[in-house]
Amino acid sequence: MNTVDADQRTAVVYAAFNGHIDNVGCLLEKEPAAPGTCDPALLFAAMNGHVEVVRLLLEAAVASEENRQAAMRSAAERGHHSVVELLGHGSTMQNLCKT
Repeated sequence: MNTVDADQRTAVVYAAFNGHIDNVGCLLEKEPAAPGTCDPALLFAAMNGHVEVVRLLLEAAVASEENRQAAMRSAAERGHHSVVELLGHGSTMQNLCKT
């Protein structure tokens, strides 16, 4: 999971970006994530509205508060209400869009 490509992205980042929850699950099962290593994957999953992938990533690794906030803003800007709710534990869309 920690092998990166020329853009410094891991396989779990690509799987999360595309919403491939089974692939994300297999990758995390094979090599558990260290704190912070799933931050880019969380951001891409949130940005694309993949709520179940976001849930899996949150269960598997500790996201930095900065990245969690960035993921919430990104999801809010794109109208992914379920992702915002999951990341913010009920934060409102209006508050996120104003930041």
